[in-house]
Amino acid sequence: ATALLELRGMPPNLGEKMATALAECVTRGLAVPESERPTPEAQTPLDEPGAALLELLSAIVKRRATEENLPPSLLAPADDLRRLAIERRRPSEDHPLLSGWRGELLAQPLRAALEGKLAVAWDPKRGQLSLVPQ
Repeated sequence: ATALLELRGMPPNLGEKMATALAECVTRGLAVPESERPTPEAQTPLDEPGAALLELLSAIVKRRATEENLPPSLLAPADDLRRLAIERRRPSEDHPLLSGWRGELLAQPLRAALEGKLAVAWDPKRGQLSLVPQ
């Protein structure tokens, strides 16, 4: 537990009790035979244009999250953004970022970006990113 507390990235307020509980969970997990462990889903690799698009979509989400005073990860989980970049030519209508409450906040700018009708620019006067219709 003490070693966990010394790891970079561990919250300084984790505490000895929580660190001990975390260490016990890791020990139990490592005791599970490899054949019985869950396997992570294989992710479709992003090609170079898809990776660039993902960066653009992330910038749009960060801008909208700032406007709405929300954490970007709550507004658009990374897996959903990645899936949108992969499906860029034909995103599904029920994609989580294009429907529901997230869609109300993100569908218009994300669709515009996917259609090449929106740019992201730095606004030096306001000191922030701005979304510029094309």
